[in-house]
Amino acid sequence: MKALLIVFSVLIGTISYAQVEAIEITPTFGYTFNGSITQYDQFYDLKDAVSFGGIVNVEVRSKKHIEVSYRRSIQTVQYVETFSSGQFEAGMEQFHIGIFQELGDNSSVKPFFNVAFGATRYFEEQKRWLDAYRYSLAMGVGAKFFITDNFGIRVQSQLVMPLSYNSVGVFCDGSGYCSGGASFNVPIVHFDLSTGLILRISTN
Repeated sequence: MKALLIVFSVLIGTISYAQVEAIEITPTFGYTFNGSITQYDQFYDLKDAVSFGGIVNVEVRSKKHIEVSYRRSIQTVQYVETFSSGQFEAGMEQFHIGIFQELGDNSSVKPFFNVAFGATRYFEEQKRWLDAYRYSLAMGVGAKFFITDNFGIRVQSQLVMPLSYNSVGVFCDGSGYCSGGASFNVPIVHFDLSTGLILRISTN
């Protein structure tokens, strides 16, 4: 989480007020379709759930934005382990920072796509287990419908892929050449459909 705040501070710090064309603030409400995880003979099924959050867009150039988003949901988790089974309530929070690109020249209807990187936090409501953090990628498409120059409606779909770290390695041959890499997998995928009311504040 600290790393995300540092990245956001650096991005905003490189932008002067004169470069910002507009700021958009969008509270959101939606529904998240969750998947399931199977590993080590254990099965966890995350039920679909209502989600809510907020988005801040900083338009640094016409149609190009830096976007910061937050989403939260509470879902039932059904599990089957080696010696037990049952269900419990678990929460999920998603924090992402990325780029947002509008498409087309229509001033009232603006299709878009976005790509972001951040973190997903899983927490158990009764605090019986420690919170789990995962880096995550997010990709989305949608459209903004402006009623006036300052107010509009945003509709979007977004795919969020938490990353589970597997391994890291470094290899060097006899000539002195070295290479390295790290591997990740995606243990679960979240698909969110959401809408929100846009408040656009122009700086011009």
